[in-house]
Amino acid sequence: MAVLSRPAFTRPVFTALPKANVDEPEDITCLYDLIRFNAFHNPNHFFCIQSQLVRDSTSGRPYEGVYITYRQLSDAVHRCADWLSRSLSPAAVSNGSELPPPVGIYLESDVGLFIHLVALQVLDIPVLLISTRMSAANVEHLMNKTSTRTILVTKRTASLISGQIDTNLDILSTEPYSTFLSEDPDTPEPQPWPRDINGARAERTEKDSNVRSVILHSSGTTGFPKPIPLTKRYLLSYAACHGFDPTEKIDWINLTTLPLYHGFGMLAPCLSLSLGMTCCFPPSSIIPAGQSTIDLLHQFDCRSMMTVPSIVDDLLDIDGALDDLANLEFLAVGGGAMKPSQGIQLKARNVKLLNHYGVTELGAIAHIFRPNDDYDWRYLRLRTDLNLQLQPIEGSPRFKLVGFPLGWEGPFEVQDELERNGNSSPDDVEVRILGRVDDVIVLKTGEKVMPQHLETILNADIQIKTAVCVGQGSFELAVLVEPHSDVSDEAQFVDHVWQLISAANPSLDSHARVSSKAAIIVKPAAKTIPRTDKGSVSRRQVHEVFAEEIEAAYAVLETELNNDNPNIPQLDLQDLSGSIMQMTKSVFPAFTGKEDDDFFEHGMDSLQAVRLSRMISSAIRKESKEDGSAPLKNTPEFIYKNPSVLRLVDAVGKRLHGSEDGSSLPATAEPMSLQEEMDAFAREFTANLAESTDPRKQEARDDQRVILMTGATGNLGTHTLSVLAKKPTTAKIICLHRGARSVQSANEEFKTPLDRFKAAVASNGIQLDEAAWSKVELVDFADFLHDDQLNVDAQSKGSPRHISESICLQIAQQVTHIVHLAWPMDFQRRLESFKPHWQMIEALVRLARLSRTMRQSSAAKPVRLVFSSSIAVVRNYRAANTARLWSSAVPEESMEDPATSASIGYPAAKWVCERMLSHVYQTCGDEVEPVVIRVGQVSGPECHGQWKIGEHLPTLVKASHAVGAFPALKGTMSWIPVDRAARSLTEILFYQGKPDCFLHLENPVRQPATDIFTIMGSELGILSNGLLPFDEWLAKVKEAKVAGSLEGFFGEHFRDLALGTVTLDTQKARAISPTLRGSGAVSKDLIVEYARRWKEQGLFA
Repeated sequence: MAVLSRPAFTRPVFTALPKANVDEPEDITCLYDLIRFNAFHNPNHFFCIQSQLVRDSTSGRPYEGVYITYRQLSDAVHRCADWLSRSLSPAAVSNGSELPPPVGIYLESDVGLFIHLVALQVLDIPVLLISTRMSAANVEHLMNKTSTRTILVTKRTASLISGQIDTNLDILSTEPYSTFLSEDPDTPEPQPWPRDINGARAERTEKDSNVRSVILHSSGTTGFPKPIPLTKRYLLSYAACHGFDPTEKIDWINLTTLPLYHGFGMLAPCLSLSLGMTCCFPPSSIIPAGQSTIDLLHQFDCRSMMTVPSIVDDLLDIDGALDDLANLEFLAVGGGAMKPSQGIQLKARNVKLLNHYGVTELGAIAHIFRPNDDYDWRYLRLRTDLNLQLQPIEGSPRFKLVGFPLGWEGPFEVQDELERNGNSSPDDVEVRILGRVDDVIVLKTGEKVMPQHLETILNADIQIKTAVCVGQGSFELAVLVEPHSDVSDEAQFVDHVWQLISAANPSLDSHARVSSKAAIIVKPAAKTIPRTDKGSVSRRQVHEVFAEEIEAAYAVLETELNNDNPNIPQLDLQDLSGSIMQMTKSVFPAFTGKEDDDFFEHGMDSLQAVRLSRMISSAIRKESKEDGSAPLKNTPEFIYKNPSVLRLVDAVGKRLHGSEDGSSLPATAEPMSLQEEMDAFAREFTANLAESTDPRKQEARDDQRVILMTGATGNLGTHTLSVLAKKPTTAKIICLHRGARSVQSANEEFKTPLDRFKAAVASNGIQLDEAAWSKVELVDFADFLHDDQLNVDAQSKGSPRHISESICLQIAQQVTHIVHLAWPMDFQRRLESFKPHWQMIEALVRLARLSRTMRQSSAAKPVRLVFSSSIAVVRNYRAANTARLWSSAVPEESMEDPATSASIGYPAAKWVCERMLSHVYQTCGDEVEPVVIRVGQVSGPECHGQWKIGEHLPTLVKASHAVGAFPALKGTMSWIPVDRAARSLTEILFYQGKPDCFLHLENPVRQPATDIFTIMGSELGILSNGLLPFDEWLAKVKEAKVAGSLEGFFGEHFRDLALGTVTLDTQKARAISPTLRGSGAVSKDLIVEYARRWKEQGLFA
């Protein structure tokens, strides 16, 4: 047993956060100040015991200890700083007022790491702490992200990265900590450090304590660690993390099993500096486990401990360990969630269990104290000295925690849902963690599963040591289960787990349920569930380590149904429709639709789609065996491609009769060159959308709407602007406008960009009052795109720009809705010339995602992005779908086949945009809510304003006037007045529910083309020649050269797009928009008015 002489300890006085009065000096602002204080006031008190493993010990004791006083610690820091200043390259050492690049610490976790950390801070050199459990690739990633060029290593850690990282990086081997320790605790402070420390360097250290110069890291969400820059003072907050009374004597040794390169590991040494609670470090040569922890407790007479749940698990299996734990002043467990069974066992044996928690950005957020009987171990007792804010989640009884990281510009929202303990006092607020908001499993369908509820239920069972849900990118959830001990009968264990899951399933979201016993994976004895440095399960690594077992489980799930089960409906070849309907209702009992109704419109979830797919696949296999043909594999996508009974009948029939693709679509011809380009561009720009965004957060906004708009001077744009500006709930409209910053010559009438913008709006007949114009703000189109690229570049380098430097970030901080209407009306442009417009889609998606991220509230809605597409995108729909068993109207859904588009650049480019936004809808619909609106023929306004003469219908009327006759057109036309369309678009934009990704905006009431042109011809006096056959009319127009660039459009596409060959289904849009639902035909008077307005505009001059 260790026996320490305990001199009285004088506590330092300091605060975790800087004082509000900046003019009031502070003596202690960083760890080095604490060390200096203790070296002077408590020189002979022990800072720590560094245990070391004894090889071949004859004493029976596996460890020996190096006892280090505060005076020795101070000397060691000075000697280490002196060695570093001589050993580092000149570029790595602080020079003048600017901080040098960070130096990486890649050392084993012992007191030497702590000494090097403080020594670098003495030298004003930023520090990057790197976990030694990290791969060489991750080490290099962190160094590149933080511009770190030098890394400190030991002989062992050097071998982990040697030859595997950039050879241009400087690798510096350090001296062991013993080199820097003085043998005599009373040795005076070494020279030459006093003159530097007591002079300019000490002054600069205090001044720079709030500069971000300490870099920790989290595991990240991309597979690479994420650097988190913090301040020197940040580490001081760990020293203040306690609830001990100033008069309370803390005279014991505290054992920590945490690595020093993570925040929780810093807690023990920092509390030693503030409380005199000597900390005991495990040997750096071992990975702490249950038995080594008990041995350390015994040998060094430790009376408190800080550890992680996985070590608690080990301790519970050691005889007598509970008695040892019950004698501790406290047992603080953090770094991951404790299993309920752990807490129950520990409390049953009167262990003073303390639930601890922290996040890297904020540090430790729960006090360390000596718990008494009224403390509920399931809850965290929140600190009161960090300005933490517990905020209710809108529409939920739960809470979220918001803090303000030192050195950061804004708040940070902790990604955990919290439950408040109603029995805790206002002075000691207690909360329970319910699960991470961002710890989700995203299924292949895009549906998200929060796995914590099921995992908690399973982990509470005495037979289960660890349960981990898996299924990222799959159609359903599976569960990896580790038994608490070896199981003799695995089948019986699986049955037990399945009983637990079956009982839990009703409490889960339908798509989050486990559908079969085959989804239970028992952990092989030869593999270990990977954990982070803090002991929590690493879900991403679980998918990697157990990839083979997970794949095998899903393979079994795909084939588990068989037709020997009398409860499974069979295929009746004489009545495919009836048997498929029966199968559908067996997996989806709530379906009450007809044969042509969409399953998903009626509420089918992804798990039901999986089960239906398996059932149909099993039935097809049976039929294939009976007729001797090879069975075709069926996947859940089969249901998504054929989401109705009729479409399944068609697809299943093709499979049974030899169609390889089994689709309800006929095989298409070899794609045209344009279609190949469309596919290639769609893949290229969709891939770009997967890049992550700047994760910063800012203060939440109010309920008023801020709309970012493009195309505000176009026909639909000006009327939409008018509708938006007149709404009282609209706070601001930010218009991206070309030429918003261009310089005007002296003789131009409009001196400012806003004057020119107002004139452009007025040219469409729109007049806004000053109150409406006060809501409008202009941003240059090119400036916006340039600034977006600067942000992308800065983010990729790990140095996000400040909001004050970025137009895009300033907009993202405000915007709630986006309307993207800008598009060049040029039918001659080739597809590749539209790249800037796809880049604009990328930029708007990034902005929308960033805006959603910057809002604090987890209940904040995703930013809705409305994009106006065109009926021309589906020009060839009917030709490509002649075999489909439904009406000729184009459905409001994605068109994956580029052959559906008209074969000119304008709609082909919009098809690429549709593919991009469809991808966004599926992959990040919780951040941005894209709505693609395919717009049909928009006519002039009903009430006031003008129909722009450059559009194709005014051009057709002009050409007809020139040749003295209208074309004879058979079919019907759908004209929707532009102001009516603007109201409808705005209703979709502000719709409170979640709309589908694809909607149509076309007048549902069609009118005969001959009626329209007869009325117009009468007004224009061009009926003397009657109506010419279309080909004859077109020949005359070409001869007269009055159609310009629209000649090709009139000859190849106009009749199909305008005369009912392509009719847009508007059922979904009408359900959302009252204006569209009540839209009627264009009146005779309005048709006449259009002609009169064109005359006034000089169209026929």
